[in-house]
Amino acid sequence: MVFISHCLFLKNTGTKCGGLLILSSSYLKHWITVTNTDFMYNEVVNKATQYTDYYIKSSGGLCCALAMHQGLIKIIESSFIGNLGGGAAIVTVPVPGNGSFGLSVMVANSVFSRNLGDFGAGLTILADKVSWVWIVNTSLIHNIFKTQLSTLSQFSALLFICTSRKQIILVENVTISHNNMTGLVIINCQVQITGATSMITHNSSPLNGGGLWVDDNSFVYSNRSAQLLLSNNRAVKYGGAIYSEAAPFPYKLQRVSILNKYGCTVSGINAVYVNNTAGWAGNDVYGGEFYHCFDNKTGSINVQGFEAINCSNTAWPVLANITAPLSSHVSSAPFGVCLCTSTGTVDCNIRSIHRAVYPGSILALSLVTVGMCGGVSPGQIAIDTSGINVMLGSSDQMTVTWQCKTFVYRLKQFSSQNGYFKIKTGTYDLKDASIIVNVEFLTCPLGLRLSNTGTCECNPVISSIDNVKCNVSWEDTPLRRTGNIWLSYKTQLNCTIANDDCPFDYCNSSAVYLGLGEPDAQCTLKRSGTLCGGCLPGLSLMLGSNKCEPCSNEYVSLLVAFILAGVVLVAFLLAANLTVSVGSINGLLFYANIVKLNE
Repeated sequence: MVFISHCLFLKNTGTKCGGLLILSSSYLKHWITVTNTDFMYNEVVNKATQYTDYYIKSSGGLCCALAMHQGLIKIIESSFIGNLGGGAAIVTVPVPGNGSFGLSVMVANSVFSRNLGDFGAGLTILADKVSWVWIVNTSLIHNIFKTQLSTLSQFSALLFICTSRKQIILVENVTISHNNMTGLVIINCQVQITGATSMITHNSSPLNGGGLWVDDNSFVYSNRSAQLLLSNNRAVKYGGAIYSEAAPFPYKLQRVSILNKYGCTVSGINAVYVNNTAGWAGNDVYGGEFYHCFDNKTGSINVQGFEAINCSNTAWPVLANITAPLSSHVSSAPFGVCLCTSTGTVDCNIRSIHRAVYPGSILALSLVTVGMCGGVSPGQIAIDTSGINVMLGSSDQMTVTWQCKTFVYRLKQFSSQNGYFKIKTGTYDLKDASIIVNVEFLTCPLGLRLSNTGTCECNPVISSIDNVKCNVSWEDTPLRRTGNIWLSYKTQLNCTIANDDCPFDYCNSSAVYLGLGEPDAQCTLKRSGTLCGGCLPGLSLMLGSNKCEPCSNEYVSLLVAFILAGVVLVAFLLAANLTVSVGSINGLLFYANIVKLNE
């Protein structure tokens, strides 16, 4: 029996442990108790830097490395503050032979704060063949990782590593808060949230899982009504509150007992979420196995993608307290593709579209890849084709985080008038998870013909003329001409007409996009017809100009003015008695001539 009480381990330095090292290799039954003891500002100089290193024994504060068949390790009402290399590490070393599961570990009413470390900076539990581990009424706050270490490692304030998922770790009324790394990392363990509410808040991970990180071999669940509060956690990449390595669907279904539903990873957690954020995807939950994990059966995966994209928050406890839409809070590795609307919103209800296009046309689609519950998750897009040839507009087929991206496809026709292609992502080919694009090829526009490359190109007449280009991607105006050229098409004769010397200034010499069915687009001055020789309907040629303008009947009103003026003139002559016989008119004419000569 080892009993340590009311001790202070302050500013000690060691190569395996800074404060206190308890080492046992007797394989016997031991009771070890550390109570009302403080470990402050101790330092270890060779802390392990990989959590995959099974024999983690070093820590700045307390180190227990024990090989025992049976016994109990208790840490009660103790504090671990400011230790360099971690607060405490409890490691049960493998016992030769099968051993037994009689060893237990309890950490209660203790505080791990401001310790500087990496994997399990506050507390590390490495459990090999233990009956249970109980962490109760304990806080891990303000622990930080060594900044000189790579930020590409999954550091955590609390670390659980087990060698068998049969080993149970109980977490009750534990607070993990304000650590600049993941709050809790769980590897190969069965963890039960029990008793009073535990809280994981205000933690920030430089990678994934701001609050909780769980590997694909672990199972974390709530016992009865026990809750886990996850608030204000942040991950630079995936899973602001919870990150699980497991995908929503098992690659191969396996029998799962009612007692040990290991395949379910995080879906059995009764969690409450408040203001968690992730830089790439899954503000609250990313990953985790959801489908068939409670099923006691084997076989192929029978999950529809539409079902997984539009999942319900009533199906699994971990989603129960998330308000709709779940896509804003939940995601996973992408397995589906969704379209974006013109306003930039994601619409996962559309699973197929129809497009009527010219051979060689470019089709642009705004897309996102989505994971569990339709949460946007960046991923690689691929296509499968049937009856058509599809060329990618770019080698970059990766979607982006939290927003839509436009992908371009050039569609070519070789034999069939109809075909389709499927846009998909991920390793699963779930029904309704992909988008089906049904394509109907139209006859090439006037002036173009279907070439042996599967695209619409200029016919021989058009291609023989300089300064004329053809491109079906210009849709209704597939031709572009410049210079003094006039083009048209006579449907009755099935003939393309081209003239390279449009008369006078009738034709527009700058670049004009047009279809041969509307040749008037080449004309200027409001002209129309063959070689732009006439005027548009309702217009007439203006005198002294080649310009066409509307004709006006306003001149008819001048006749009224002239008639009135004539009547007035006659009345004046009669009233003034201006007649030839009187001589007045001759006098006026003589006077006018004299005035003119004297000017």
